[in-house]
Amino acid sequence: MQRIFDLFLRNYNSSSVAFTLVGFLLSLSRDPHALLQAHLGRAIAAGAIPSALVLIFGAFAPESLAKVRGLGVAIAFGGITLLYVSLTAALR
Repeated sequence: MQRIFDLFLRNYNSSSVAFTLVGFLLSLSRDPHALLQAHLGRAIAAGAIPSALVLIFGAFAPESLAKVRGLGVAIAFGGITLLYVSLTAALR
C-alpha cells in the first residue's frame, strides 16, 4: 500500500491539473451553452478527486500525509462534508 501511495504522491499535482482540465472539457462537450460557473464548478470538483484519494490513502498510511503539501483545503472540505452529513442526519 505504501508503494502505491508514494507513486500517487509523486504525480499528485499533475493529476489534479489533468483532472481539472478533463472535467472542464467534458463539461463543455456535454453542455456547451451552460454558464461558465457551471463548467468551472465541474472542473474544480473533478480536480479535487486526487485530493480525495490522497486523504483516503492517508487513512491507511497516516505518516505519509506529512509529505503532502497543500492539503489544508482538502482536509477542511472533508471536515465540512462530515459536519454537514452528521448535522443533517442528527437533525432529521
